[in-house]
Amino acid sequence: MQPAYVVPDGVAWVVDEDGGPHGPAVYLTRVRAGLPIALEGPAAQIWDAARSMPEDEITAEVALATGQTPDTVRDSVESFLRELLRRGLLQVREPDQGAVDG
Repeated sequence: MQPAYVVPDGVAWVVDEDGGPHGPAVYLTRVRAGLPIALEGPAAQIWDAARSMPEDEITAEVALATGQTPDTVRDSVESFLRELLRRGLLQVREPDQGAVDG
């Protein structure tokens, strides 16, 4: 079973659909740390998708958006998700948790 993710308590975010030349952007902050983080392009897409779908679906979505195969993007998606977990911007969703959107 593929992991699914949830936004941890203490993380605030805004999705800017207009973004810029790379598409939508996501602005995140760990509220207590107070350091803002901006994600654009596939990075924004991965974080936003992780709030509502499991890892294999995120990989498929990124592959479709970038015109590549899931096998081509899988390692990059998994690596970025691990980085988001390490930085406390996502956490693995427990089986009894639903999608969290704020």
